[in-house]
Amino acid sequence: MLGIKIGRVGTLDSFVFDVSGGDVGQAAADALTNYLNSQGWRASSIKNGVADSPDVMLTAEIVEMSVEARSTWFSTDMTSTIKIMVQGINRADSTTVRMILAGDGMRSVFWFDPDDAQTLINDVLKESFSKLVKGTRFEGNLLRLK
Repeated sequence: MLGIKIGRVGTLDSFVFDVSGGDVGQAAADALTNYLNSQGWRASSIKNGVADSPDVMLTAEIVEMSVEARSTWFSTDMTSTIKIMVQGINRADSTTVRMILAGDGMRSVFWFDPDDAQTLINDVLKESFSKLVKGTRFEGNLLRLK
């Protein structure tokens, strides 16, 4: 469970934000893979296996990922927080690059819909992932911090 919706008087409403398939780590890995590919990287997600000799092996740990929707009298205020520790290991020289990708966002809507929470967390994920692309560069086939 990534998040909840809290009613106007503090009660837990019927909405609970779950990740499709129930695996937050795999969903985040797939999202990062899709984002990196959209930015021109050649990335693939490994599901319970080993990659075929990639130039850089990225691993990550989700430290925090949440979304909360809190109803007020005339709107619902949503907040999302994400913190992911990423490590890239360069195959050619075994050097390591480490980064913390963090982001948060807030949005208010008049009528709450679960898609609003999904959109917010997607936006915060994209913002966080962009920090990986902007904060690194490739020197040949080696990933380096800028």
